[in-house]
Amino acid sequence: MFRVGVDLGYGFVKAVSESGERALFPSVVGSGGPRALAGLFGEKRASEDRYHVVVRAFGAAFGGSPAPEERFVGDLALRESPDASRAFDSDRADHPSTLALLAVALGLLAGDRGPAHLGTGLPLQYYSGQKERFRRALEGFSAEVEFLSPSLGKRRASVGRVTLFPQAAGAFFAQLLDESGRVRDPDLARGGGLVGVVDIGYKTVDFLAVDVGDGLAVRDRLSGTLDWGTSAVTRAVQRQIEAASGRVVDAVAVDAALHGPGVLYVWGAEYRVSEMARDARREAARAIADHLELRWGDALGLMRRVYFAGGGAADLWEHLRRIHPAAQLVPDGQFANARGFLAVAVRRERRGA
Repeated sequence: MFRVGVDLGYGFVKAVSESGERALFPSVVGSGGPRALAGLFGEKRASEDRYHVVVRAFGAAFGGSPAPEERFVGDLALRESPDASRAFDSDRADHPSTLALLAVALGLLAGDRGPAHLGTGLPLQYYSGQKERFRRALEGFSAEVEFLSPSLGKRRASVGRVTLFPQAAGAFFAQLLDESGRVRDPDLARGGGLVGVVDIGYKTVDFLAVDVGDGLAVRDRLSGTLDWGTSAVTRAVQRQIEAASGRVVDAVAVDAALHGPGVLYVWGAEYRVSEMARDARREAARAIADHLELRWGDALGLMRRVYFAGGGAADLWEHLRRIHPAAQLVPDGQFANARGFLAVAVRRERRGA
């Protein structure tokens, strides 16, 4: 069974496969349609065509309906869909955008290789309440994805097995295990003590405390979710522009500028959003640090290491590194959860579990 790790984040979808392929695109879905002028000025249309899809989904999660839906996904949706939106609902199992994003990720990486062993996760605060229903929805997942890109064409994406973890746990396993599911850091595996993991996403910050010794045990009292992430930076910049311009500004446009050119034009006025975000990032990092110090209390001083992962960690690292002398920014942190989910899926199959 082909193994794929997919982190269905509120900000970005991150996916990795056992063969080393990757996909990264904003977690945005919008209605699709003809693009008659695509490529007119010589831009690379092929990369955009990967995210212009027709999805025909099957299975219990869709009520068995095979009705095809034309969609723009990711950056293409941000630019071309009038109804582009992120799936911010706390209920991941029933949101149609979640399943459309999964269909595209699996279509890109797993293709027609047959049912995939999917490693994925949920925000920590939703894990206990949603894990069984989310697992059932994923195990019944099957979709036919037609990519406009001729190199991809029509593919059948389906899930044969699911490995499901809280999102911060994926980041922990990315440090513990390599791509083949073998222990990469024996000291981390056997050194004992307490390890902290902080996964900074677009809408949520998950934090986890793990006892490491003869086995692994999560400290429930020291683990949880802060229900906001780097989207707080987007909102702060949005408010600044609205106050200066007297106009309502779309948060999706602000976010695209922050992750793109760093500049947004509103009615002819130029706003350097990257510079405007500096204070907001410092305040976001301070709020995260204050929350961790409150929740972890004296346990923070007893931690061997504190790992910071997720797409927002690098942006806030300058202000977060002071929280602990053994704080570490996880390399390739945006893909940490996806890599960890994949590593555990590979390990379970290798061990026959």
